[in-house]
Amino acid sequence: MYTFNRRCLFQWVRQNRGVRASVKPPPLARRVQSPAAHFSTASGEYHGLRAEEDFEKRAWTEQSETYDEERLDIDGHPVMQVWESNYMAELAKIATSQGGRVLEVGFGMGISATAVQQHEIDEHIIMEANADVFKRLQAFAVKYPKTTPMGPALWQDSIAKLEDASIDGILYDTYPLNKEEQHVHQFDFLREARRVLKPGGILTYCNLTSLGVLKNQYDSWEKLFEETQLNHLLSAGYTKEEIKPFEVIPVDPPATCEYYTHRTALAPVIRRTGTRGFSSVGGARAGRSFSSSARAFTTVRGFASSPPPPPPPVSPRPADRVSELYDDDYHGMSEEITPVHHPTEQVERYGVPLEEFYPREGLRPADLIKSKRKIKVNAWTQWGDMNAIMVGHANHACFPPSTPGFRPEINDSKIASWFDWPEGRKKDAVVERANIELDNLSKVLEEQGITVLRPGNLDWKGPLKTPFFEVPNQYTHTCVRDSLVTMGNIVLEAAMSRRDRYFESLAFRSVIRHLYKHDKDMLWKSAPKPMLGDESFNDEWWYQSEKERYKKMHDYNFCITETDVLFDAADIMRAGKDIFVQHSTTCNLSGIEWLSRELKPHGIRVHKVRFPYDLCPSHLDCTFQLLRPGLVLTNPERPIADEDAKIFKDNGWEFVNAPQPNNPERPIFSQSSKWLSMNILPIGRNKIVVEEQETNTQDLLRNLGFEVIAVPFRNVYEFGGSLHCATWDISREESCEDFFPIQ
Repeated sequence: MYTFNRRCLFQWVRQNRGVRASVKPPPLARRVQSPAAHFSTASGEYHGLRAEEDFEKRAWTEQSETYDEERLDIDGHPVMQVWESNYMAELAKIATSQGGRVLEVGFGMGISATAVQQHEIDEHIIMEANADVFKRLQAFAVKYPKTTPMGPALWQDSIAKLEDASIDGILYDTYPLNKEEQHVHQFDFLREARRVLKPGGILTYCNLTSLGVLKNQYDSWEKLFEETQLNHLLSAGYTKEEIKPFEVIPVDPPATCEYYTHRTALAPVIRRTGTRGFSSVGGARAGRSFSSSARAFTTVRGFASSPPPPPPPVSPRPADRVSELYDDDYHGMSEEITPVHHPTEQVERYGVPLEEFYPREGLRPADLIKSKRKIKVNAWTQWGDMNAIMVGHANHACFPPSTPGFRPEINDSKIASWFDWPEGRKKDAVVERANIELDNLSKVLEEQGITVLRPGNLDWKGPLKTPFFEVPNQYTHTCVRDSLVTMGNIVLEAAMSRRDRYFESLAFRSVIRHLYKHDKDMLWKSAPKPMLGDESFNDEWWYQSEKERYKKMHDYNFCITETDVLFDAADIMRAGKDIFVQHSTTCNLSGIEWLSRELKPHGIRVHKVRFPYDLCPSHLDCTFQLLRPGLVLTNPERPIADEDAKIFKDNGWEFVNAPQPNNPERPIFSQSSKWLSMNILPIGRNKIVVEEQETNTQDLLRNLGFEVIAVPFRNVYEFGGSLHCATWDISREESCEDFFPIQ
């Protein structure tokens, strides 16, 4: 094993001071007696690299090059050779996989630059230090107009000119300028690269001068990467989640190559998640813009074909600190909302925790149990006259952590460029605004003669750890419909597809137990508890470009695999003997199959529905709403697949397109799409509750013969949904009918 020389050890300690104990210095090559001697990769010696004290780095910019079609030498050093072409093509493929702006560090012979230009990108920024090489780079830029040359200057000078969170892909391939840097120079760059890389952006790097030596000491690339690369990447600020499985590329160096003799080469892959919590340090968060990159798709309830504009700040003063972005006045939406009843005192003056003050409307579990009220569990459709319903509340809500099943992001690109996605509990003032509107909905429903139940209180701030995964905190129990669905006399707890929502249904258990105790006909079912280990997810899916998803939209492959039975209850729509289940990022085919087998003995037919133009489908109630027999409200930007629409057409159902939302703006931490305008709540065959600002939807429904009840609900959007999401039908006045006799 190679040992540290003294100077390298000092540099490593200085750079990694304060890093957790698990970050260990990797082995480096031992210092040789003759710095001028060329090395052989078998011996592991240096090939003429000077000691740091003998060479001023900036002098590299003025060193003369020797260049032909076979190789590039600078100051007598073998910088690049033509045999690397296949390897460079694969690195270029990785770096350009997100499209957008690509940064390449080190032009060399232009091999990788030419490969980058073969992919669809918006801009190709190339940094080059050496003046002779830079002249060829300038000529290259004339041939390839998307190229932006930077130099001749060291990357340390050039990268300072790039904005935070402005780059979609990076390829780093430079030559070490002294002995001490031979094995570690890439990590100094990677530490700074994190600042300019967008969340979801991809990075790869090359250091053949190092790998050619180190590979002689390891039987496998896995062991080499673990001992010589991984800990340096961690100390550079990357998480294990961001460090993806590397690729191994076949190469064929000639016997005359001075720096590499192996038949494969390592291609690291790093994807920036940008989910390490708030930081006030400039550049800590990589920003997000709507482009062809995959960050545009991290909406929970679906992706519209054109992005909604970012919400304007409500506060008149500029928001330049986290506390001002997320203070008691800021909610990232229009102020034009009909006032609802506010408590006369602020939260701080109640003298009790929020969970003791809210909910103020409806029956809490303790009140329900005390009342011994009997409720008949019965709900066959989406539209029958409502008798009993649960309305969620927002107490103890937390920000959802980033996991392979869900990659949340701030939906204002400017703010996202300043700060990472937060973790932990939401502020009391934000929770209270949501609770006020949830209470108001409860009161409105009670005035319609509907019994309203409310969930229990669970604190979601604590971490969750199972044998297969762990998360720093859990989420909320605001959106009850995601966890529970009633089908006839069956109450079914969904499997749930997200780790942070693993135990969410426990917040409703006391109510379910009461229903089960007093309704002897009720059946209580729960889906198999999933493992949600890494094999349950395809994390690479989140980082596909828009073009990639569009090409593959009929493949219906999403971020979840078929390892577990997975479905959220919000992917289900009921219509008597038939239910329709969306194949999505939150419901896999195994989940649909399990539902089909489980419900068949009860006379319920299960149908899969798909919406290919929804490139990030999740939950059906912002895409496809069954309003009453024969009528469906559809999303004009993501229509149902033709083969799945057939059963509706054969049975005479009419599709009506939803109008565009009046207010597409959302709170900055909302992970739902603008189509929450479709997230309406039918409470009878001809009566529907709609968000108050969505007058286009209200007008359409009135023209279709519905009575519309408008309520304010936009403060709930940050908690995962709107009116349909935040409720669970328990009892409707109806019986089982067959609305699809032709099958």
